[in-house]
Amino acid sequence: AAHPQAPDSLRVEALRWAAHARTVLQEPDLALLHLDEAMTLDAADPWLHYARGTACNTMGAYQAALASYTRALELDPDHLRARQWRGETRRMLGDRDGARDDFEATLALLERTSPETVAAWGADWEALHDWVVDALAGLQEL
Repeated sequence: AAHPQAPDSLRVEALRWAAHARTVLQEPDLALLHLDEAMTLDAADPWLHYARGTACNTMGAYQAALASYTRALELDPDHLRARQWRGETRRMLGDRDGARDDFEATLALLERTSPETVAAWGADWEALHDWVVDALAGLQEL
């Protein structure tokens, strides 16, 4: 007997996690295939655009990553991880002012985000805070 298809929201989440795994395994081209499929189901999911940015960054496609993080932020201006990594991508592209704006906004968002929420993303609040503070300090040295 045929299995019923999973609801779109569950399928999107599964594809997003599959894409995350592919990116971690340094297979961003395969991650993008999962994300393309997921976006046909829910193009308004900011986490999909964030994940696309992460895969593009892994490939060294920084302009594409920047566009993906920006789209995630258009959909959710408080998306802390997209803000953080758009700042890092801007830094890598030499846009110090844009990077500073994003890192400062990341700190402001982080102050309103609980350590438990950050832990649910697989990150540590204090480590993330220190990373952003260090990134801002590094901009002063450029």
